[in-house]
Amino acid sequence: MEPIVLGERLKTIRKLKGFTQIEVAKHLKIDINEVSMWETGKSMPDVAMLVELSDLYQESADSLLGTELRNKTPVDTENTDPRITEALEIMRDLPDNFLEDALSNLRSLASLAEKIRS
Repeated sequence: MEPIVLGERLKTIRKLKGFTQIEVAKHLKIDINEVSMWETGKSMPDVAMLVELSDLYQESADSLLGTELRNKTPVDTENTDPRITEALEIMRDLPDNFLEDALSNLRSLASLAEKIRS
């Protein structure tokens, strides 16, 4: 995972959980600059810190890393339209914040298609 992508995820999750960088640093007993460097992609937390962050945020390490979708059961590609398989493969590689946008766009397309069919 690219450091900047992980940093953006960590920042987003921290804010969603209502923590400041200072609070995270105090909880982890580290300097605030370390948290800032993670969130800006200048460095990455080590595995031990990912575990601590996971506990603090009550999120799985997969969630922090954005890999939870990649660990799902694969699609039966033999019996699926290749275009759908391609779309799913693309979506599996998207960070969560982009995935939400992609799903929103798909819902809009489905709604538009339904209106056209009516």
